Amino acid sequence: MAITHTTAARDTISDAVTALIDSGGAGKLRITTSAPATLVEITFGATAFGNSSVGVCTVNGLPLEGTASGTGVAAICKLINGSSTDVITGTVTATGGGGDLTLVSTTITSGEVVRLTAGTYTAPP
Repeated sequence: MAITHTTAARDTISDAVTALIDSGGAGKLRITTSAPATLVEITFGATAFGNSSVGVCTVNGLPLEGTASGTGVAAICKLINGSSTDVITGTVTATGGGGDLTLVSTTITSGEVVRLTAGTYTAPP
């Protein structure tokens, strides 16, 4: 049998993890190549995520956007805190590719505006 958490435990976990993103100031979503070279950073508001409901926290203030500072193929996404410390790391794929973050196109060009239109963090079951 796999380990599971109660809903209350999942809410505590997701609230604690997402609160780490707010540490040190406004956190960011950083999208990089596999190298990893930074392609774009999108800054969250002072409180990046709302309170957890059934283990899921949703990004506040959507949509959010950032202007690409690099050109390349997106492969890695990181949620970092205001001190630039990694909190969560995931994969980036095109829509339908099964990544933690999906983009219409993983090719990002310097100067392009990248928009975040939806986002959640889900605690383990």
